Amino acid sequence: MSYQRLIIAFIATLLIHTSWAEDSNNGSLGVGFGIPYGGLGINYNHTVSEQVDLTAGIGAVFDLGWAVGARFYPQNDGSDSGPRLSAIYGTNAAIQVFKCEGFFASCEEEITNYHGLNLGLGWGSRGRSSGWDFDVLFIITSGVYDEIDKLEDEGYDYDEQSAGRVKLSVGYHW
Repeated sequence: MSYQRLIIAFIATLLIHTSWAEDSNNGSLGVGFGIPYGGLGINYNHTVSEQVDLTAGIGAVFDLGWAVGARFYPQNDGSDSGPRLSAIYGTNAAIQVFKCEGFFASCEEEITNYHGLNLGLGWGSRGRSSGWDFDVLFIITSGVYDEIDKLEDEGYDYDEQSAGRVKLSVGYHW
């Protein structure tokens, strides 16, 4: 697991360097929460064509989260923001389980992140500009639903709200 964190930290460092490079006017760095930000974290958008941005994020809520994907802007009117469609793969759920043994034993917390494909509708700034981002993302795939079924079979309870397939995302890019 530590090698994954090292790789993600290395990618985040490259993204930050790229966004602050003097000759780069196609990228923006943002902060926010939601799937594109890996939970609560940072996100980098890079404009690759008039209608497509690539995106990558790293953050944390319970544990280290990450996201990579693309955004498609159907309107090609030259504006710096507008409606968009997103396809993002990354951390989209986490389960926190407390395991207790014995009558007087202390409980241990175990947190597991799950990853999968997410599709979204939103409005936001292009990679080459500053502004607010708002997205509604739909979890298409995630291992969390199989894990919830397994935990229910074993007699565990879980919070219904955390298992939803619709997630919101909000952030600001510079």
